[in-house]
Amino acid sequence: MECEILDCEAENLDVADILKKIEEYKPSVIGISSTSPMIEKANYIASKIKEFFKIPIVLGGNHITLVGGEAMKGNKFDFGVIGEGEEIFPKLVTAIKNGEEYIKKVPNIIIRENSRLIPTYRDNRPLDLDSISFPDRSKIKTKKYKRIVRDRIKTFTSIKASRGCPFDCYFCSESIIYPAKVRFRSPDNIIQEIDEISINFPEIEHIFFNDDTLTLKRKWIIELLDKIIERKYKITFEGETIVRYFDEIICEKMAKAGFESIFFGIETGAPEIIKNIGKNITLEQVRKAVKIAKSFGLVTRGSVIIGHPFETKETIKKTIEFICSLDELDEVYVNIATPYPGTKLRAIAEEEIGGLKLTNKSYSALSKYEPVIELEGITSEELKRYQKIAIIKFYSKPNRIISYMKRLKAKDAIQIIKNAFIFVLTILWKGIREKLIRSLKTKNNQIRKSLIKNL
Repeated sequence: MECEILDCEAENLDVADILKKIEEYKPSVIGISSTSPMIEKANYIASKIKEFFKIPIVLGGNHITLVGGEAMKGNKFDFGVIGEGEEIFPKLVTAIKNGEEYIKKVPNIIIRENSRLIPTYRDNRPLDLDSISFPDRSKIKTKKYKRIVRDRIKTFTSIKASRGCPFDCYFCSESIIYPAKVRFRSPDNIIQEIDEISINFPEIEHIFFNDDTLTLKRKWIIELLDKIIERKYKITFEGETIVRYFDEIICEKMAKAGFESIFFGIETGAPEIIKNIGKNITLEQVRKAVKIAKSFGLVTRGSVIIGHPFETKETIKKTIEFICSLDELDEVYVNIATPYPGTKLRAIAEEEIGGLKLTNKSYSALSKYEPVIELEGITSEELKRYQKIAIIKFYSKPNRIISYMKRLKAKDAIQIIKNAFIFVLTILWKGIREKLIRSLKTKNNQIRKSLIKNL
């Protein structure tokens, strides 16, 4: 079964480009994968395809898995795939070719029949991850994928070594998207994929392990790291984990295996908030994990969230003070709590528990930098202000600035400064544009009122 893959963001493709590609390739089926914030764009692309082509369009991805048939409202998509699609989507493509009676035999899909959405039967058996074929990276423009790693910008790819999460963090959808128990690919299976990357894609210099808790299963991660060490790859690595599943032995092996950075979910610097979020970590564990990682030469990254239920200005200040006190932490991401569909956080915000209130229900508005929430005594604008304060305080420490610049080679530093300049200009233009739109709306309303008054 042949296919073509378009990564519209990486390739900077607009709708006209997509339509041109469809005209050239003439596919029998089109699949669109979408997260919640991108669903409106996915709907728009599907509607434009429908204007010019009579081709079945299938929606897949996290959003439809979380909200089901709601994602297909609007007559844009003919079918939807729920959950893991590696086996289901090929079956659906074959069934579409063979006829309607075969389509209804495919599990875990939603079928549009005129205005009706009909779900087929659910098959909840989790996939054996070792049975899934490796991604065909020849179908994408690998050189388009860049990431800052330690001292320079590298071409990278990602590998997901496991699926699911045993924890129940109220802001995360991982355990909802993959409700079965946590599954791990075998170390040998992962090594085969790394071998394939290193042999067939020499331009790829770095691999990001896209797992929420890479070190969760201690025996498994040690076996995988030992096999990577044996191979002596030129490729470098990074991953994410939880501080309570990280120690000196694991970190030492990571460093020997070529890991250049590690990411920790810190979430908050206020002990009273930790109790509410289901993370089950301590601030002391965070300090210890960051110090261990730094002692073995890894770049340390972490993230926190502000705007938790029951959050106050005092607890936000505690979080800011805590991250600034972590001298061994190189980089931090300060996110505003984002209530993604299906999560406990969404339900909490909709029910206005803990002083939390949802101010914008649109999925496209979901962003870590543009809040769709407010708290009792803390407005959305104040959350944004605290976010800026946290970032400025963290990165303005002289030792951190010097350390960061030392890590970068001259040409990469120039590129980063250029990207930052473009980013700032984009933000400024967005603000100016919004003010102009508001100004025009105000003037139009004034004109309208004046006309009515004079009638």
